[in-house]
Amino acid sequence: FNNGMVVTFAMLNGYYTDLYGSNQVQQMPVSLTYNGMTDTWSAIITPGNVRIDFVNSQNFYTAGVSDAQEFRCVIVPGGVSIPDNLKGPALLRYLRVPN
Repeated sequence: FNNGMVVTFAMLNGYYTDLYGSNQVQQMPVSLTYNGMTDTWSAIITPGNVRIDFVNSQNFYTAGVSDAQEFRCVIVPGGVSIPDNLKGPALLRYLRVPN
């Protein structure tokens, strides 16, 4: 347990499509900047729990979390070697996680 890791991904369908395209998968944290503000989604991981956190840099919230938004957590056991250059969808493919 102490040598493994948890990798989290977001698909933010229902968010502003001009900032984040439909069905786009990105490794978290995800930060998107618009109108001088930044929205950030991150995963807070503690033993037995994963919590998705959303913060706006100006504490301004115009839209709630959409039911269309999806998050995926992948538990990688200790001893599994992952190349440093893999991120986002390439990492999902490497880990053979279905979309």
